[in-house]
Amino acid sequence: GSLSKIDVTMADDVNYLEETIVVGYGTQKKSSMTSAVSAMKGDELLKAPATNVSQLLAGKLTGVSSVQESGEPGMDQASIRIRGSQGAVKYVVDGFPVDNINDIDPFDIESISVLKDGASAAVYGLQASNGIIIVTTKKGSSGKPKITYNATLGASMNANFPEFMDGPQFAYYYNVAQMMDQLSSGAIASEKDYVPYFTKEQVDMMTNGDPTDGWDNVNYIDKVFGTGFTQKHNITVQAGNETSKYFVSFGYLGQQGNIDNYNYDRYNVRANIESELAKNFKFTMGLSGVLSNRHTPGFGTGGSDMGSETGWLSIANQTIQMHPYLPEKYNGYWTASQKKNTGLPQSPLAAIYESGYKKTRSMDVSANASLSYDVPWVPGLQLKASGSFDYGASMNKNLNTPFDLMMYSAGAWSEVVDPRGKGDGVNLGEGTSYYQYMTGQAGVSYINTFGKHFVEALALAEIRDNRSDAHSAYAKLIPFAELPELSYGQPASSPVSGWRGASRSAGYVFRVRYNWDERYLAEVTGRYDGSYKFAGMRETRWGFFPSGAVAWNLAKEPWMQGIAGLDDLKLRGSVALLGNDSIGAYMFLNTYSKYYQDIIYSGSINPGYADDGLANIDLTWEKSLSYNVGFDLKMW
Repeated sequence: GSLSKIDVTMADDVNYLEETIVVGYGTQKKSSMTSAVSAMKGDELLKAPATNVSQLLAGKLTGVSSVQESGEPGMDQASIRIRGSQGAVKYVVDGFPVDNINDIDPFDIESISVLKDGASAAVYGLQASNGIIIVTTKKGSSGKPKITYNATLGASMNANFPEFMDGPQFAYYYNVAQMMDQLSSGAIASEKDYVPYFTKEQVDMMTNGDPTDGWDNVNYIDKVFGTGFTQKHNITVQAGNETSKYFVSFGYLGQQGNIDNYNYDRYNVRANIESELAKNFKFTMGLSGVLSNRHTPGFGTGGSDMGSETGWLSIANQTIQMHPYLPEKYNGYWTASQKKNTGLPQSPLAAIYESGYKKTRSMDVSANASLSYDVPWVPGLQLKASGSFDYGASMNKNLNTPFDLMMYSAGAWSEVVDPRGKGDGVNLGEGTSYYQYMTGQAGVSYINTFGKHFVEALALAEIRDNRSDAHSAYAKLIPFAELPELSYGQPASSPVSGWRGASRSAGYVFRVRYNWDERYLAEVTGRYDGSYKFAGMRETRWGFFPSGAVAWNLAKEPWMQGIAGLDDLKLRGSVALLGNDSIGAYMFLNTYSKYYQDIIYSGSINPGYADDGLANIDLTWEKSLSYNVGFDLKMW
């Protein structure tokens, strides 16, 4: 035979080193970063089935923990913590702060960055102490229109449940436990003296297939928890030319819970436009809207959606308290067991099908725009102004319909009422809430390379103005549940309520970066922030949050070039001062609140007010000094 020679050349992973990462108020190459930032592309998020962004982050990024507390449709988001943090993380979408990222359609996401150490997060000042998550949405691309459709269907069910006793097992072990109690207390002298609570005839009736006798063998876990279904649809259009590009997306999420009558629907629309208006002028605009509808029974599931409802009345809690020997219905009513420590009836099926409903309809609209100018006579110098406007409204309608139950307790049946009580009859609560967030930014940046010297500088001013208000009304004794309108009922004990809030903050940011040949890197940042939550000026209301970071890219050293399989090796360290103003508003003032009783003065009844807080004029932002040392290594 003949021999042939094959030469194989190993290529460096250039894409990894040249990857651009979105950071606070800019972007950086991964190879030249000095701080701890984790990032991933949006396509990686879509490899796991989930309904919202916080779920998708679970296990995807180092230093990020994600805990999901509920599987209820529309409330199944996860709580996110970044390593070393003590509170909730802050979010930034397309350069502007937001309260929530779970209503973003995952198909719209281009990338996610997590700022984990003080040096990377310090540019966000008073909001940075618990870390920052930056979401960047997709933009247009050059070429003919590209249409993409994605659809997923899924099923959800409880993965792990303890084995609960059936009716005869419950009766047997109840009898055994009661007998042991009576023996230990001296109530009986021997086992022969024990009179069973559940007789043999009653146990036989549990399995005779006739629930009309008041006995049955029901697995209430299976009756309550079934299989939920989820569907997601998304269609996008991308196109553009040399001067203009656009991205348009439409999405739908539908969830049916694994408990009946828990449903959630969400509709998303997004449009991102980039245009070169004139030479050196670039304009960008982003528009997004979310419309959601959520429907549940009058009782919560038992997860994170507790609200003002006590947890022991949740459907999950009522289910595990329901005795398996009880039929689903008796004498035409849903049956209930009695919880010993409260005396209240527990009936999960009635809670699902008879308790009324909670309906929430929400609408959120967001718009942002920016205009940048590249100064032609100073290469690398850019002026930029940008702003965002967010508006949201939520409408809630909660109808409570009391119901009667047949409860079995102490060996006898009795007719009882809804554990919430029937004093208010059919009662209704309706409310609306609104918010309006505005952010403005103006800055100048400079980026240039001189031989092996790279220099970047940024100076930026930012102002935020947030406003919100809400009101609600309540009525009782509504004559017809089929006509649930406030005007048909009588005023409840607290018929109306309302509140209004407003906040403002301002900040000034700078950042300077330098590296030589991408081997020796340094970065200095700072933010001077002011918060309305504190009194005074420099000593309390304003805070300065600096950071410094250095890095040594060993992989770029000539004497490291001969090591096979080494793509990246970087040592880095940083120190930063972070701030936190997450306290109640106006604590630097003496405040009053409405007293729970009216008072009489000048011969008439008037509402009373009382002190509810003494002023603390020395209150200021929380300081957190963060140190970080680490290394980045990538091989093969």
